[in-house]
Amino acid sequence: MQNKIFNNSVTTQFLISFVIVLFLIIIETFLFNGFLNIPIDRIDTAKLVYRLMIVTVFITMQSIPFYAVLIAHENIIFTSIVQVIEVSFKLPIIYAQ
Repeated sequence: MQNKIFNNSVTTQFLISFVIVLFLIIIETFLFNGFLNIPIDRIDTAKLVYRLMIVTVFITMQSIPFYAVLIAHENIIFTSIVQVIEVSFKLPIIYAQ
């Protein structure tokens, strides 16, 4: 039963994150063609940062069911290690600018 619930939560999380990513991709045109005040020479960099943010949002949302399993099993040390590794992977994205 737990396996079925976990599989359903992973599927649901994937669908929700897919819809959010699709929405973010759709509004990208609106944001960069008039709403945001970005200099022309920096627009490519801003779009790159925006797209990296979309990837980060998708990956973070996909990890939620797995974090829930770790916390449910009260494996706090392993959960902390995974979160430190996750932040270590996100840090180069911040400094990619």
